[in-house]
Amino acid sequence: GDGDYWGGSLMNLDISSGYWLRLENADNLDGSGYPLNPDRIYDLHSGANLVSFPSHGSVGLNAGLPDDIEDHVIAILGEGLSAVNTDGFWTGSLMNFEGLHGYWMITDSDISFSYDLDTETLSRQSNPYTIAEKPEGFEVVQSTQQAFYFVDHIELLEGEIETGDWLISYCGNMVTGTRQWLGRTVDIPVMGAEGSYETAGYCEVNETPHFKLLKSSSQELISLHGETPVWQANGISFLGNLK
Repeated sequence: GDGDYWGGSLMNLDISSGYWLRLENADNLDGSGYPLNPDRIYDLHSGANLVSFPSHGSVGLNAGLPDDIEDHVIAILGEGLSAVNTDGFWTGSLMNFEGLHGYWMITDSDISFSYDLDTETLSRQSNPYTIAEKPEGFEVVQSTQQAFYFVDHIELLEGEIETGDWLISYCGNMVTGTRQWLGRTVDIPVMGAEGSYETAGYCEVNETPHFKLLKSSSQELISLHGETPVWQANGISFLGNLK
């Protein structure tokens, strides 16, 4: 936008939708419009839907989704975080829906629902993946184009992966994501190029990312290998093991 004028096809903000905002500098934004409606009905189509969360505080994914539609939600993506539905259990770094955030919900069919928002369950809950201090020298700019690669196990020729180590994703020589290992299945983010200067060199469609392990104790960087699917925006891939 230039002052009060906006170019493009987006004319209005829909309170049930989520949006990416690209800022030149960190800032606080105020908005005006309709009040929050926790009973709002969301109509989702099969595939990826960018939706809002109509409440303050936060609620766990399992608690926030009605039981009758939860099995139809394949995955949920947040800003650099994701979770996949594995037989009713959510796996990944995204643990809660939070106010003032939007989410990609990927479904296997058309569904309509309202969030389950018991006021007793709404609170600010910490997420160990977001409070961990990122390793210096491996900073990544959040892109609107992102994918996640799930890893169950890391096998090293010498030694073992330890809680607190970091998994780093690359496209070519460019760092595209980091995730701390906490001893369980983890999703490694891989940011994609979105046409901006800040994301130049990030993954392009059909490019194959690769991964390294950063040992927290020694700062040793170890290359990892596995059968890695090509990158796609909003992609969810399961690598199983890396070694």
